[in-house]
Amino acid sequence: MLNQFVIVGCLKEKPELKETANKIKYANITMIVKRNFKNTIGEYEYDEIVCTLWRGIAENCIDICEENSLIAIKGRIQTSTYVSEENKTYLNYEFIAEKVSFLNEA
Repeated sequence: MLNQFVIVGCLKEKPELKETANKIKYANITMIVKRNFKNTIGEYEYDEIVCTLWRGIAENCIDICEENSLIAIKGRIQTSTYVSEENKTYLNYEFIAEKVSFLNEA
């Protein structure tokens, strides 16, 4: 079985390093990715994809990346469920980065 994704896009904003209660460092980043087709009025639309980076990957991204940095992420999709007070079940998808490539370095 294979659970893998690849995203190439620009960072919406400079990432911010955070810590869990157990002192594990992480960052959530938002990638802006242009769709490869035009809409009905002839313009390209963009998707915003939130990815989670852990430990060293998060720290490296914080040190190197700025707003609009072009990066590529390879990772896996992790799912979880949540049951609301109204007893409705929601499925959540989280994009977990396993490798980040910095594409606009000199």
